This record gives sequence, C-alpha cells and structure tokens, in this order.
Amino acid sequence: MKRSFWLLVLSLVAVFALTSTTALARPSYRDKIAAAKLVREAQKLARGGEHDKAADKYKKADKLVPNVTHKLRRAEQLAKAGDLVKAARVLAKAKDMKPQGWGDRSAVGKVKKLAKDVQERIPTITFRIAEPSASDVTITVDGERFELERGAVDFNPGKYKVVARADGYKKWSQTVRLAEGDDRDDEEENEAEGRRRGARASTDDDDGGATGAAG
Repeated sequence: MKRSFWLLVLSLVAVFALTSTTALARPSYRDKIAAAKLVREAQKLARGGEHDKAADKYKKADKLVPNVTHKLRRAEQLAKAGDLVKAARVLAKAKDMKPQGWGDRSAVGKVKKLAKDVQERIPTITFRIAEPSASDVTITVDGERFELERGAVDFNPGKYKVVARADGYKKWSQTVRLAEGDDRDDEEENEAEGRRRGARASTDDDDGGATGAAG
C-alpha cells in the first residue's frame, strides 16, 4: 500500500509540474507570426466596417499571443459592433492582465479610459415586482430567464421582448427598446382581482405596458 501511495503522489506532482510549465510557456515564433497576420486581417476588416469579424480576428490573435493590446483592440471592435457587454468583459480581463512589454504598458491607460466609456454606454434593466411576491414571478428577456435577485442587469442596446408569468395571473409581456446609457427601471404590478381568470397588468402607460423610465 505504501508503494502505491507514493507512486500516486509522485504522479500527481509530475502532472502538476507539466501543467504549470505549459501554462507559463511563451508564445512561439510561429505563434507571433500567425498573430501578426491575424492583426493585419483585423485592421483591414475594421477599415471596411466589419467590426464583428475584426473582433473575432483579434480574439484569435490574443489566443496565440495573449496581451493587453490584443484585448484592447478586440474590445474596440466589439464596441463599434454594438456588443458593449462583451467589450466590457474583455476590458475587465485586460485590466487584470500584466503588461507584456512597452506596447502593452502604453495600452493600459487606453484600456481604463475605454472601459469607463463603455460602462457608461451600457443600458441596464431592473424589475420591481409589486404583486405577487417576486419569488412567485418568472421573467424572461428574449426567452432567457431574468434573475431578479441580480438587480440591475447589463444589456446591449436594442429591442427585447420581456415576459412575466405567475400562477393565477395573466401573462404580461412588452417589447422594450434600450438605447445607450438607458437605466430602465420597470415595475410589473398585477392586480389581485380576477386571479383565477388571470389578472391584467396594472401600469401607468396608456397602452397597458409596464412603467419604465429611461435615464
């Protein structure tokens, strides 16, 4: 038993050492050449207004040669393509990354500036449930469940279909349009009367939609 135990320990140490060596491996010369080619392709796509495709090229370049600059360029293209939420996530990773050289160090300030600008542009949605209890209500945004306990949630600018369901209440739905910088606080309030038949949504809007103010 002792021999088996020590063999197991030695095997685990060997695997750990191998994993650590791989994780710390520097990009090869071939990787750098391939990444540079991807960057040139991304720049060409960006000049042609194909920002989503340019962002994908920068993503591939960053996978080959991870650095702050590649993440910054990818985030710039994502923002121009309208994917502000993903741009913010990429910039957060860039801020947590150690600069890889002089070029990366010069990009750090740009990352911070762009991150602030993108965050200010990202619209959010918050729901407040007046009735019934929030725990009894299921809300979906474009078919994806919205977790009420998360509070304000970031969304990209655009049009979304919001649906609220609760046992004993009529289904409530509305299409919301989010513009850059919107902070939408929607209140979904159902009346207790007519629960068995399905109560209507009580709102302040003329068309029976949920109340909401864009700030």
